[in-house]
Amino acid sequence: MSSGANRRGIAAIVCGMAAFSISDVFTKLVAVAHPLGEVFAVRGVFTAALVGAAMIVMGDWRYWRSALSTGVLARSFLDAASSALYVAALVQLPLTDITAIVLLSPLIVTIIAVVVFREKVDARRWLQCLPALPECCSSSGRPRPPSTRGPSLLSAPRSQIRFGTS
Repeated sequence: MSSGANRRGIAAIVCGMAAFSISDVFTKLVAVAHPLGEVFAVRGVFTAALVGAAMIVMGDWRYWRSALSTGVLARSFLDAASSALYVAALVQLPLTDITAIVLLSPLIVTIIAVVVFREKVDARRWLQCLPALPECCSSSGRPRPPSTRGPSLLSAPRSQIRFGTS
């Protein structure tokens, strides 16, 4: 791989993380003042519009029927559930903690794949994962008081959690 391709890849990752961080900031600001159901709906509409536009630009719109397969629908349901939990957590946790968890997730998935599915991971891959571990864990090491600025799905009574009904 050329150094130009490496630079473009690094720039793409940096821009992607910046876009996710900006999106998380806006989502956090909106989710504090609006019901989570509305936040999920608006995020879903914008995501669908962006994915649809990307499909048209890339010429993949012709394959839309493949999205109706059982595997894709199951994955879509799980992705929607994880997005809902992510937004609910985003309201409660500082952005540094959320970012650390997101960046740590590939390492956690690798560990689960080795332990549960007996996948083989060579030493080179483990060495590539190790530098991220202290960095991800260091941002969330200090205790913080619980948030009082949004709905808590675990501790608030059901009547206090707003999911889009007034």
